[in-house]
Amino acid sequence: MVGHHTSVKNETACAYRHLLGTMPKKGKAERWREMAERARARANGMRDAASKRALLGIALGYETLARRADRLAAREQSAEKDEKPD
Repeated sequence: MVGHHTSVKNETACAYRHLLGTMPKKGKAERWREMAERARARANGMRDAASKRALLGIALGYETLARRADRLAAREQSAEKDEKPD
């Protein structure tokens, strides 16, 4: 079962990279955060508990993507600084 978990984790990571790669470089994290806020706003208007939980879960996923986008941008910025001659 460990192999299956690793496979799913790798597949998820690939999906995140794909999603991040399809967005414009500038403002990726902000875009994910906007999407999270919209999902939370819709969830707050839901009466059905299962639907509300699902939308809140989606919002958490968007927040995760925003944090990953922030880390990726920081790494890219750091790599660009390292490549520039003094």
